[in-house]
Amino acid sequence: LTLQGVAPEGFEYSIRTPGTPPRWKEYDEELSYVFGELTKAIIKEERDLNEISDWILTLTFYWYNFMPLARGTAACGYIGLLGLFLSIDIEIEAKVPPKQQVDWEGILNPHPRLFIDALKHWMYPA
Repeated sequence: LTLQGVAPEGFEYSIRTPGTPPRWKEYDEELSYVFGELTKAIIKEERDLNEISDWILTLTFYWYNFMPLARGTAACGYIGLLGLFLSIDIEIEAKVPPKQQVDWEGILNPHPRLFIDALKHWMYPA
């Protein structure tokens, strides 16, 4: 996150996402791991909805932190989250609360657990 003085308007607030091969490799490994754990949770004979939901939100957290941020990619991340739930026959009917942006919860929280905790009170149970 950066804040730069811009004359004469005032300030410009922006997000700079490093796009380097080592970072891509790290995210590839992390996203592969999370997707694998999500898959394992889904194919269990007795599904644990909280576990599955946590893995879906963890995957979404990493999406928000990896992507170059734009409103379109943020919307795609949320659509992906909803799509993952729909793929296991769970429809999220809850609306995002006023003054909350799911992508910013991901970006501003340093760990997936904090992101999950910020969303689960209005999103769970799915």
